Amino acid sequence: MKKIISIVLFVWCITIVHAETYYVNATSGNDTNIGTTTNQAWASLNKVNGQSFSPGDSILFKAGEIWNGQLLIDDKGTESEPIVYSKYGEGNKPQINGNGEDIYTVKLADASYTEFSEFEITNTGETSLAGRIGVYITAMNGDIPGVVVKNLEVHDVNGEVDKDLQSKETGAGWGIYWSNKGSSNGRLVDALIQGCHIYKCERNGMGGAINRNIRHLRLRVRQNLIEQVPGDAIIMNTCENSIAEYNVARDFPRTLPESNAAAGIWPFNSNNTIIQFNEVSGHQAYLDGQGFDSDFWCTGTTIQYNYSHDNGGGFLLICGNKNRSPDGESSPNTGTIVRYNISINDGGRTWGKHAHDFPLIYFHGNPEGTMIYNNTFYFGNKQEELAGTEPHFIKEIWGEPWSTSIYNNIFASLIPGGKIDMRKNKNTLIDNNLYFNVPIIEDLDGPIIDANKINADPQFLSINGHKTEDYKLSIDSPAIGMGRLIPDNGGRDFFGNPVSATEAPNIGADNGKMTTDVFLRNKEEKEMFMVNPNITDSNICLNVSESIKNASIILSSLTGQIIEERNYSFLNEGRTVFDLSNYCSGMYIVSLEVGKKRQVKRFIKR
Repeated sequence: MKKIISIVLFVWCITIVHAETYYVNATSGNDTNIGTTTNQAWASLNKVNGQSFSPGDSILFKAGEIWNGQLLIDDKGTESEPIVYSKYGEGNKPQINGNGEDIYTVKLADASYTEFSEFEITNTGETSLAGRIGVYITAMNGDIPGVVVKNLEVHDVNGEVDKDLQSKETGAGWGIYWSNKGSSNGRLVDALIQGCHIYKCERNGMGGAINRNIRHLRLRVRQNLIEQVPGDAIIMNTCENSIAEYNVARDFPRTLPESNAAAGIWPFNSNNTIIQFNEVSGHQAYLDGQGFDSDFWCTGTTIQYNYSHDNGGGFLLICGNKNRSPDGESSPNTGTIVRYNISINDGGRTWGKHAHDFPLIYFHGNPEGTMIYNNTFYFGNKQEELAGTEPHFIKEIWGEPWSTSIYNNIFASLIPGGKIDMRKNKNTLIDNNLYFNVPIIEDLDGPIIDANKINADPQFLSINGHKTEDYKLSIDSPAIGMGRLIPDNGGRDFFGNPVSATEAPNIGADNGKMTTDVFLRNKEEKEMFMVNPNITDSNICLNVSESIKNASIILSSLTGQIIEERNYSFLNEGRTVFDLSNYCSGMYIVSLEVGKKRQVKRFIKR
């Protein structure tokens, strides 16, 4: 008998979905096209808004084209396959104009693992409107990871400049705004806002809504340029373990109402925020107007390695209230660390009800456990701006700061009579500071003793100079090696020099010894090179003053990461050009090294 063997083959059909690239062209596209080639591009925002996109998809808008309306982004990518919105082709960034038709121009609504980059965004209505936004980022349902917003140009958003109007509830107007307001579990996780240029926005540059229930986790705000914004440049609002670094904020117009307070870069309702390597200048608010701030409902804020100058209200505000606040809740501020910052000519407000009152550091309320150490504060000749009032480096204006420590700082002024006035306080410790024309330290109960103070000229390389390098210490400075040891001191100073955990540091923000790590020059010695322009969109030119043998030119980040290096057996006098078109926006260092000599300058790529 023949056996019959049946073999059954099961064939599993596997459907592989490939990521697609879609193209959008306002001029030659058509919404009836398939969209997946440049010759078959879509045309409108409505077409894009009506589609569903999958992980790995890219939606690319034609460079140089213009759209009017709103773009809604609400699909989700994955960590390995994000959804990308960007541009294609050569030319200007694709422009989306909201025209004030909605509260936002672009909204990323719970759009996890989505990247939005290389666009120009405006939102100008016929009249100003409270809460008008350029780019709106929300996180309302659970963790929303991996949102990336970068290399945007956001401008001409005419929100409301007066935050005391209806905008108290809806927001005063923002270039970029994030929110989880009203949610009990929604938050951004590992979001990145990088390399954006925000200007001519009312009232603020970027920030978020307040949510006392849950905070965004590890938000990174870096290498952004914010200018011609009258209010707050960056508010790290409702954040946990987040960082704002390498940002530049400047040129704040004086258009806020007199009742409005504003500052440069600061956290609110946030824990463990790091604010570092930023530059803030030219704030002109009638109230506050400092470069930096550590504000209500904040714990563990660290403000370090920043450059603050020419801000009308001073360098820093520290405020918190353990007893009462406008909503009836306690709103404390605890554990702020302020270290290795340089403040040059901050203060000088001559306008409004608070004219002629501009201490470099303001204490307000009951902040607790603040440490201010190894900073350099320089206050030039502001006799005219003071109009007969006393210059203050530190002043408590209301409340009772608790357990404040002030160590290893340089307080230097070109005019006598400077004060550190803690007024009403508890357990303030002041020690090991260097004072130049700052003779008075006091509180309401009498003077506070700085037992190890130094009263001397700090011997900066160039007092009253206009660059941070001018405020390095000369080799004979009395501040060298005279500081006290600070536990967990951060390990480096403003200029990148190491700070030992076991050896006495310098006083001030410069811990260099001026022998091998920095190009040593006398005041009379000419510069080896100049940088032009200092702020650029495309390239910089080094003008070398004389021909040099065996030289190196190095371009690096503020943290010391080398980005470009050129070595010369013979460097000719004259111009040397560097193309920066592929650099991210932010602040960089250029150094010229000859043997053991090193001269350093900074520049900004917009």
